[in-house]
Amino acid sequence: LPLHAFGALHGAFDQAVDGADALARESAMRERTGGRSYDAVLIDNQMPTMGGTAATRELRRRGFDGLIIGLTGDMVGCDDRTQFEAAGLDMCLDKHSEGTQLLTKLLAEHRALVLARGGAIATRAARDSDVRQLRALTLDAARPDGGDIIGLA
Repeated sequence: LPLHAFGALHGAFDQAVDGADALARESAMRERTGGRSYDAVLIDNQMPTMGGTAATRELRRRGFDGLIIGLTGDMVGCDDRTQFEAAGLDMCLDKHSEGTQLLTKLLAEHRALVLARGGAIATRAARDSDVRQLRALTLDAARPDGGDIIGLA
């Protein structure tokens, strides 16, 4: 995913090289901010050292309640994707141009929802509400052939 896609969101972001690095960055963020974490995590399934499935599962085990959007090239229904979705993703997007465009739209909408709350840490109920609203956006982004661009966890 090209990092310039995030520039249009006018928000800060960190980039991890793999799942283990993502976990270390999330822990460091909590330490720096007195327990506050990221509002959202975008995570690839296929990464060196620690993949997205293990990293997502560990983030949720540690109590991360933010939005987690998975990104994968795996086909809907294959074992790797199914395990990735079940690890604790809020939604899973395909790696193709439409999925990237949808991702940018979803992250912009998520940022607007967070800012509307005054940047407050999302409660589980707020996150669930955000996910419902974001999933509704994805229904408007179905491919012309009738297939969904995304797979929802």
